[in-house]
Amino acid sequence: MIRFWFKTIFELPQLHKYEYIMRLDDDSKILGRWFNVFDEMCRKNAVYFANNVDIDLEDQLPSTMNMQRVIFDYMKQNNIKPKQLNFFKAMHSFNKTVKSYYNSFEVSKVEFFRREEVRRWVDAIDSTHGIFKY
Repeated sequence: MIRFWFKTIFELPQLHKYEYIMRLDDDSKILGRWFNVFDEMCRKNAVYFANNVDIDLEDQLPSTMNMQRVIFDYMKQNNIKPKQLNFFKAMHSFNKTVKSYYNSFEVSKVEFFRREEVRRWVDAIDSTHGIFKY
């Protein structure tokens, strides 16, 4: 399931005609009225929206720290500098933990996730089989 939402869905030609895709897991619910997330993303020129930030623990998900190493190595090899440096530092600032998006609900801008440099990143992560391991 993780690989599908991280990689495969953006490869589907059926999505070419859509600006955004929304995912709502079957164990999730929206209670009450909520703002129009598509309008909000458009207004803010956002490419991704998730409902929460979560913490993955090495003790509970062995090799979580390996994925962090893969991320840092990729950034170094490709001379990538985080655009949101404070957020990036906060995501990796705790010993044996990694903050990540809890995405039982998410909205993604299709065009962004189909960009060549994003596809290279996705392919690099996929090639480690980390989606299946970590």
